[in-house]
Amino acid sequence: MGTAPLAAPPDTLVLRGDSPDMVGLTRLEGVMASHLVRFALREERKIDWTSAG
Repeated sequence: MGTAPLAAPPDTLVLRGDSPDMVGLTRLEGVMASHLVRFALREERKIDWTSAG
């Protein structure tokens, strides 16, 4: 599927998904988003996916 390194600058959580193909990247985005929603119940959440390429 891929890897998902995280970074946490002030007031932001940056999730980066890396995958060798688009199928894996799409699946990885879904997994990361569902985990974020589940773990951040009391936090405001906004997910903006951008492409590096």
